[in-house]
Amino acid sequence: MSRIKNKFQDLRSKNQKALIAYVMAGFPNEKDTISAVRGLVKGGADIIELGMPFSDSVCISMMDLRSFYFLFCDCSFL
Repeated sequence: MSRIKNKFQDLRSKNQKALIAYVMAGFPNEKDTISAVRGLVKGGADIIELGMPFSDSVCISMMDLRSFYFLFCDCSFL
């Protein structure tokens, strides 16, 4: 069984809800991403999803574009 299924079963047995957080990986930089994830863990997040920037150039936002550059190009244009 997956860790996610195990987490949901554990919470269900305690009649609790899950706190699920999403973080855009690499935005605004690697250090802040790690800090955000650690803060979510300390704050009690049950599941943390690390997202990748969306790759459709028609729908891409500036935040997605900046994250992509931080992750894959190691550069910044902020």
